[in-house]
Amino acid sequence: MSWDLLADDAPELAARARRLFAETHGYAFLATISADGSPRVHSVAPLVTPSAVHLAVRWDSPKLRDLHAVPRFALHSSVHPPDDEELAVRGTAVVTSDDQVRRAVAEERVSGAELDDSMALLALTPEWVSWRVWHDGHPRRVLWRTGDLGRG
Repeated sequence: MSWDLLADDAPELAARARRLFAETHGYAFLATISADGSPRVHSVAPLVTPSAVHLAVRWDSPKLRDLHAVPRFALHSSVHPPDDEELAVRGTAVVTSDDQVRRAVAEERVSGAELDDSMALLALTPEWVSWRVWHDGHPRRVLWRTGDLGRG
């Protein structure tokens, strides 16, 4: 499984995620689980391509150590005026070491960290995505989960 699952089942939501995680909207916030079991939050610049969202993190990063131990993550966009639009993703992250994939992502990148040899490329597999925007004081929400396949 990969980002393709979300893109195939809920393409509009996947497009919103790529737009809201783009660097032009500010940093995103990555939550991981540290070695002692406590949550840890990191600011990140997701690596956005036309078809997916990845993370590029230093090989010696606490983020990567956390994700090696427990590959579960939560990623939250900044909140964007004027309607306080936001998006959150939960899922799993794994290091992609395939050089062909790394090159393709580096070439297709439209926003986010530059990928070089000092960085690991993390492929994100969303399992839960929540988008929200406020209109006239009321939230409009779209929620997607892998168990909702075909209903996106």
